[in-house]
Amino acid sequence: MVRILRHLAEFNRRRLAITKGYPSLFAYCVKRLGFSEGEAMRRILSFRAATRFPVIYRLLERGQLTATTVSMLEPHLTRPNYHELIKRSAGKSKREVERLIAELAPETPPPDRIRVIVAEMQNPEGCPVPLKGGTGSCATEDLFAPNIAPALEGAPKPAPEGHPPLPRRAVFTFSAEESLLRSLERARDLLRHKHPAGRLEEIFTEALDALLENIDPRRRLVRKTARMMRAREATGRKTIPRKIKDEVWKRDGGVCSFVGADRVRCAATAFLEYDHILPRAHGGRSNDSANIRLLCRNHNQSKARRVLGDSLMDAATARRIGGTS
Repeated sequence: MVRILRHLAEFNRRRLAITKGYPSLFAYCVKRLGFSEGEAMRRILSFRAATRFPVIYRLLERGQLTATTVSMLEPHLTRPNYHELIKRSAGKSKREVERLIAELAPETPPPDRIRVIVAEMQNPEGCPVPLKGGTGSCATEDLFAPNIAPALEGAPKPAPEGHPPLPRRAVFTFSAEESLLRSLERARDLLRHKHPAGRLEEIFTEALDALLENIDPRRRLVRKTARMMRAREATGRKTIPRKIKDEVWKRDGGVCSFVGADRVRCAATAFLEYDHILPRAHGGRSNDSANIRLLCRNHNQSKARRVLGDSLMDAATARRIGGTS
């Protein structure tokens, strides 16, 4: 690592990335050396810090500092504080160094921000489009933006004709107390079976869904409607489900199932209707095939008159055909 950092420092001093056709050292590290954007960022910051304070190279060789730690310290290192700051950071984890930096250089929390982004876009020179108000990696030699996501603010432009629309995504930026970080880590651990990658999008989606289930009036209405439907289904107060109809049709052979006193079956195949053996008005279920049978219209009407009475059936018939009883 130290050899790489020393080479990068000399490469940068000679401005060789420019002569090789790259707009910056950052672009050279990513496109030519194959570093990830994060690796390029950490190594550039590390050699900058080590060039100013060579003791960092010795501590890196001994393993007392890492490139990640040095890249975090670099913006805060000064002649008066570098010795103490490096000493306190030696052997510390990334989280511990973050706390140290927060103590030494407390910052006003940035404002909450939501930024709509679109799929990756590039300018004609092949460099990522910089964030609004930020510095792009194509600006000058040895410059790169800490926020290097190739995104644009505002609504995405329409996709070219004949292409599917570009996906809409959003970037969320906010600061929070350490207690939220602990809660997030706990939630991520508990959800590993469902979301092995533990992506923040997955964790926050689960959290917001759970919250809305408790406080969203719309979701309460949906749940209430679902409960009512289940209750109606449980008591049979609904139309006969298609599955039950198919089962009854197959069982009864597609013919009227009425059997007369002398054990003669009607067996009509026209004007068939589904009949509730125990009527719904008396608590009969519609979702139980044992309570449903096929009857021809005449036998179904005859049974209805016997159970409900002639006057009620005459009134229902009159309403159906628009006449009077």
